[in-house]
Amino acid sequence: MTSLLREYKHWILGNVRRGGSSPLVVHQGPAPPSAAPHRYIVLVYQQPGSLCFDEPRITNQTSNVFRYGFRVQSFIQKYNLRGPVCGTFFYGKANY
Repeated sequence: MTSLLREYKHWILGNVRRGGSSPLVVHQGPAPPSAAPHRYIVLVYQQPGSLCFDEPRITNQTSNVFRYGFRVQSFIQKYNLRGPVCGTFFYGKANY
């Protein structure tokens, strides 16, 4: 796998509160690139408070190229996030 695809943005929410959140990246379900098992990781970070995100919003109508090349560590540092406070992972594979 190329480093460009290593950290792919499937879904990012910000300012999560009871009753709502700000979707930065609209959810895109798993779509493994091959029949080999592919790992998906879900992480939750704590914000220091309500944030004004200046990231471009990505919808399902936006080209997938804007989901490539994401750097979780850079995002964490930019917004001073704490954690991860919880997370999980799962494996998926294509049925070819």
